[in-house]
Amino acid sequence: MPRKKKVSDDEMFERIVEAEESSKTVAGTSAKENDDFSVVADELADADKEKAEILNEISSESKIEYVEDEAFETKNDALFEKMVNSKKALVSKNEQKLKEIIAAMENQDEAFRKRRYEVASRSMRRKLYENEHIISYAGEQAQTYADKKHAEAQYLLQLAQSVPPVPITGKIIGIENFNNKYAAKVNIIDERELGIFDVLIPVAYLFPYNVSDYEGYVDPEVGRTRMRDRLQSMVGAVIRFVIYDVKEERMVALGSRVKAMELTSNYYYRRATGNNRVFPGVLANAKVVSTRRDRVICDVLGADVEIKSNELSWTALDTVDNEFSVGDVFPVRIETVKPFVYKVGENSMHLYSVTASRRAALPDPKEEFFDSYNEGGIYSGIVKTGSVEQGFFVTLNGRIDCVCKPGNILKKIVKGCECTVAITKKDPEKKRLNGIIIDVTK
Repeated sequence: MPRKKKVSDDEMFERIVEAEESSKTVAGTSAKENDDFSVVADELADADKEKAEILNEISSESKIEYVEDEAFETKNDALFEKMVNSKKALVSKNEQKLKEIIAAMENQDEAFRKRRYEVASRSMRRKLYENEHIISYAGEQAQTYADKKHAEAQYLLQLAQSVPPVPITGKIIGIENFNNKYAAKVNIIDERELGIFDVLIPVAYLFPYNVSDYEGYVDPEVGRTRMRDRLQSMVGAVIRFVIYDVKEERMVALGSRVKAMELTSNYYYRRATGNNRVFPGVLANAKVVSTRRDRVICDVLGADVEIKSNELSWTALDTVDNEFSVGDVFPVRIETVKPFVYKVGENSMHLYSVTASRRAALPDPKEEFFDSYNEGGIYSGIVKTGSVEQGFFVTLNGRIDCVCKPGNILKKIVKGCECTVAITKKDPEKKRLNGIIIDVTK
């Protein structure tokens, strides 16, 4: 329904005055002329009726305006309240999300918050860091052994208390017994002169492993020997780890390589956007951390990857520990990536099981070099493996293998010796070379 035109206050006042003046005029005229009383009465009644109508109109206008204003204010109040409630809900949601993030961090690093730093007593600290007075030029002061010890303790304390943990680099220099098990002894690689505190990494925090692989034997020494051999193969490896506990009085710090693996692997193998940096098919750097006769274990961006000899090279190899050394770095092609959870006590770490191949990251030498060797040609090579009965695999110029029989030579043929080979046959279909060892040069 269309709304009536609003009457201003001045207009309302003027109309009331006009009505009253009209009433007075009619009354004056009636008295002066003294005509028919009934006519005068009717006119007065009409004037009063008009006045009443004006007053009603004013009242109605005011009521309409009041109702509309009240409705507008009510609507505004409702919108305002809705905005306030939405803002409160958003703040509450953000606060809840923040609490969940903090709780997740606390749960994830729970083992790294408990008893991180066992402070020595005051008397012991005085004994640990007691200094003799050094006479020197003004403004010059050499750092004493006690100063270095105290500085190293503070440095380790900061590492132990950092959230999230900060990975550092160190070199495994030995294996020791620790709480009836083994631990790796590590030297921190840093521009500062460190090494006063013993830094140990318990075996459970050194690399992820299945307990059944090393325990449960009828003779427990069998499992201990297997574990010791595995650890011994890691001596000399440069690794990344975090400090999670410092025992000041004993001058010992405990570290975790597995925690550093979690931090690194989650950066490369898992991203919230789904655009992972490392996935099957890509090339990645692999650093050898352990060698055995038939395989190596490499750190591939935070994942321990075991690569057997047949995936290490296209050509024949001697025993793997003779071909590769701890610290070697080479590219590998990622084949599979699978997440898993590794538990140590109450602490769970999210890691990745990765398979990779060095061979797949290299060109096939048969495709690259087969045509470079001719039947009747004589070439130098190194004996990799084989026997007199089965023949020897000789790698020619570090490129391609040739299956060779020994010629009429007096020198003994052994693995690793340098020799001279004469090519006797080329098989273009299988791209295979056969030859004879005609001399052993070294």
